[in-house]
Amino acid sequence: MSKQDPKPKYAGIEVYVECASCFQSLPVNGHIQSSQCAFCGETLQLLPDHVAGPVKHALSYYKEVKIGKPENAVNLDKNGYYRFVYVRAEPTCMTCGKKLDLSAIEVGTDCDITCECGTQNPTYPTPDWVKKLVPAAVQFYAAERPPAGNAATPKARTACPKCGADLKLNEETRRIHRCEYCSTQVFIPNAAWTALHPEPKTRRWFVRYEK
Repeated sequence: MSKQDPKPKYAGIEVYVECASCFQSLPVNGHIQSSQCAFCGETLQLLPDHVAGPVKHALSYYKEVKIGKPENAVNLDKNGYYRFVYVRAEPTCMTCGKKLDLSAIEVGTDCDITCECGTQNPTYPTPDWVKKLVPAAVQFYAAERPPAGNAATPKARTACPKCGADLKLNEETRRIHRCEYCSTQVFIPNAAWTALHPEPKTRRWFVRYEK
């Protein structure tokens, strides 16, 4: 960084994309490449621009935005429009909103920052595919990491209302499921559906910029 700009720049970002099947708004909480709609079960393949676009936009308009005042924006991608919020702000806890202590966190570190409330806030270097588009972006905070390959599979059980057989449910199950035994079309009850597809919570994640 130059002597004229000794402090790093931080921006908070929230991104929302629209499910192509049911048109519900889905949050993009960081470095993820796909998102499963909690309402209809459709898997949405995210585009690089859904993350890199807001990161670039927030930097481009950094000087025009007041500190702490969120701004709304809309971008166009090949599938239509997506919207996002950006704000000049230092990283805060994704649970309680308190400012995170970054004094011991160097750029390039991949770890969790423990907030006073006990929440583990992930931080990691900006993914290469984002940095390629926005070279000044060097670190993410409170952003989701890509799912681990050995992540636990959600479990849920429900019975066919006609024959009483246990239905075989997994993350790929659609809301209307055909019973493997009697072929009845079963609407999966809310309790089982939300166990398989917990509704994603929108959270603000942050990026650090350096020249």
